[in-house]
Amino acid sequence: MNYQGTSNLRHLRWHAASGTYAATPEISRKEGAPRRFLKGPIPLPWLSTASGLPGKTLSAALCIWYMAGLTASDSVSPGSAIRSKFGIRRQTWYEALARLQKAGLIRTDRRPGKKVSITILREDKQ
Repeated sequence: MNYQGTSNLRHLRWHAASGTYAATPEISRKEGAPRRFLKGPIPLPWLSTASGLPGKTLSAALCIWYMAGLTASDSVSPGSAIRSKFGIRRQTWYEALARLQKAGLIRTDRRPGKKVSITILREDKQ
């Protein structure tokens, strides 16, 4: 067997075309998979207001903007999986939503048996 690039060895992947194993990079991702990032622009007054709120409110705000970027919509319904990536537990999430709504940054729509629907209130639409 021929091992190529084993100095940073994390995993080996078989390349049938060359008949060899090659080391995958330390941080591997599926070929063609998009890199994750926070899409902006986020209005600075909006972000500044959110950052002044207590607890995990800023984390919740960034989670909302992240989902808005993924869906290309100002109305989102983040699930528990995405909230956990931002380190936000369920009770903390609802407390943060209440703070963001009271600050006039979001509007929420709650329906029994459904995830809460959150709409970002942008400065130009407020």
